[in-house]
Amino acid sequence: MSILSIGIERGMEKGREEGLCEGIRAGILAILGKLGPVPESLKKEILSQKKAQVLNEWLSAAAKAESIEDFERLTAAVKEK
Repeated sequence: MSILSIGIERGMEKGREEGLCEGIRAGILAILGKLGPVPESLKKEILSQKKAQVLNEWLSAAAKAESIEDFERLTAAVKEK
């Protein structure tokens, strides 16, 4: 495998990961938006998160939350990691 092929493969992998994260972020914000206005600080935190594992945990918490405050409580332990 050439260096060029390796570089292309790594770029494609990174692009897939970023696309996945972008979709998860959108899902979190859509769910939270149904609960009420999402504070700008929380929106920025969600949009800046780059780890898919953390975003998946947040998505699960958003699905369980009954309010924005509930989501923040449910994700507090994840945010401390």
